[in-house]
Amino acid sequence: LVYTRYSDDLIISSKDIKFISDIENVIQLFLHQEISPDVNLNKSKTRIKHRGQKIKILGFSILPNGIVTISSADKKEVEAMLHFYINNDEKFESYVKEKLKPRPYQLSDKSYQEYGVSSLCGKLIAINAMDKNYISKLRSKYGNTIIEMFLRKSVK
Repeated sequence: LVYTRYSDDLIISSKDIKFISDIENVIQLFLHQEISPDVNLNKSKTRIKHRGQKIKILGFSILPNGIVTISSADKKEVEAMLHFYINNDEKFESYVKEKLKPRPYQLSDKSYQEYGVSSLCGKLIAINAMDKNYISKLRSKYGNTIIEMFLRKSVK
């Protein structure tokens, strides 16, 4: 078994299917013994996935062929933001206001434009780390220079 944790998200992986039937009971027993009898596995957040299924976790997807990418919804958002950034400042700002809905503390002394650029930089940097093929597609579609500017955070 392989144990992976990010904050309060736990992933137990195995190549051997024989563990599936007992894994929830084993984890629950461990939580009771090692942490507290009051700590329970949240059944509504527990998922059992099998090889060959699409898995969504921590903001990205693992496709049945093993490729790691971002969700199609995130791809649509990134492409909409790139399109508006390149073609129409007003629509870019409007998109940021309506779709990203930054809270006042997130804006601080930033404009919606600056917040959107910062958000898009972060998204593209994350995509670049996990899906080089998709970044290549974006480079072809929107231009290498524009994507590189976002990756280097040199966009104004």
